[in-house]
Amino acid sequence: MLTNKVTRHGSFIFHSNDMIGKCLDQFGEWSEMELSFLLRLLNPGDVAVDVGAHIGTFTIPFAKKVGPLGAVIALEAQRLVFQNLVANVVINRLSNVRAHHVVCGRESYFVELVENTGDETSNSGEYRVKPSARHQRNWYFTRAEPLDALLSRLPKLKLIKIDVEGFEQEVLAGAQHTLRHLRPIIHCECLNHSSMEFLGAVADEHRYRRFAASFVPFNPENFFGRPPPKLPAGHRDTNVMLWPMERPLPSNLKAQEVTTFQDLERAPSPSWTT
Repeated sequence: MLTNKVTRHGSFIFHSNDMIGKCLDQFGEWSEMELSFLLRLLNPGDVAVDVGAHIGTFTIPFAKKVGPLGAVIALEAQRLVFQNLVANVVINRLSNVRAHHVVCGRESYFVELVENTGDETSNSGEYRVKPSARHQRNWYFTRAEPLDALLSRLPKLKLIKIDVEGFEQEVLAGAQHTLRHLRPIIHCECLNHSSMEFLGAVADEHRYRRFAASFVPFNPENFFGRPPPKLPAGHRDTNVMLWPMERPLPSNLKAQEVTTFQDLERAPSPSWTT
């Protein structure tokens, strides 16, 4: 069922039976610890890209932070989720968001996806792009484009956030020119050893440092003041932040460099000291 509610970062329309929607409904926010960290990286006038934007839980606050002189490019592969994203951009009256229904791949092609209707309890945030879906019900075509093509006219880029459930190799393979010439900070979900090895190769090739950027998914001081669910000890969403070598890390940012997935699992969450 579609619900509309005022949350920490604005008004959101969401499916109340979807996992992210349930969190917005119960806590008024989603992944707030991670989001608040990333917001500190952005300033008014900056440009950010949200790959795997979902319904806009990061896109909307990014856009509010960078303001009318900045921009957010929001990219989402799921058709109905993308429509939900656009609705949230509209009801928050944000003219600085450019939303695209697209898969970010290493080249231009068409891909077959399965429709997530939202009619049943699900977690559309864990949707995975698969090579072929034609044998399943509710499949449809959508286009894939490399980030280099989508961002070719940008004069600057501060941050790329990537949350694509294991598809990050395709995303970054299509961003070679962007990484070489615009030098953005990259915040990327990292689910396993293979993903960490790939991010290490990207870092070595393009002269980036790797920092742990993992966070607990629930905020004990959430917007609605409700007790968060109990999670297994040490549970966090594992992410890596790639930081351009030529750019000094801010003096008030504490973050641990990592080289292996084991390092990432053990490293503390990054934090701002002031």
